[in-house]
Amino acid sequence: MSNIPDAYLAAPHKHVSVEGGIFSGKGLLSSPLALFMVQATIIISLSRIIHRFLMPLRQPQVIAEIIENIFPSSSLPTLNLIASFGLVLYMFLMGLELDTGLLFRGISKFLIIGTAGIILPGILGSIVSLGLYEFLLEPEKRDATPFSSFLLFTFAAFAITAFPVLARILTEKKLLSTSVGLMTISAAAMGDIFAW
Repeated sequence: MSNIPDAYLAAPHKHVSVEGGIFSGKGLLSSPLALFMVQATIIISLSRIIHRFLMPLRQPQVIAEIIENIFPSSSLPTLNLIASFGLVLYMFLMGLELDTGLLFRGISKFLIIGTAGIILPGILGSIVSLGLYEFLLEPEKRDATPFSSFLLFTFAAFAITAFPVLARILTEKKLLSTSVGLMTISAAAMGDIFAW
């Protein structure tokens, strides 16, 4: 026999985690896994249905996913965890498809385009923030939110590219491996690195 203590061979009952499910006596959706499966089914089904309506407008699938992605706040931690994991895997797979040789050959061009992609929308966001600050914030809230914070927020909101959304659109339209797709994704990556 081995020298492993009995405490390691069998888990005591007090350490067993019961989250719910059909054998716990609780409702079926009290289990996080069951709730996630129902939510995933709803997300995928609703996304496909909305995309059917958007097809005549030639909109990519990611637009339908953005439109339908509304859930109660109590279910968001599980969805955010799975979404973050999926995003990391997707970005890894997208990185495998990119030709880094082409990326480093045109780095000066990508830097110029990426910088312009931050500066020009950021200036536009700053101009818009001048009018929005007075319009959106009541006088009593203006004391709590200085204009400089509001200006920085609108600058960032206009300047930063939604990199995963851009990657999905380029992949769906089969543009990721073209020179235009490579330039777009590289400039967006350079811009996001600079902005963050």
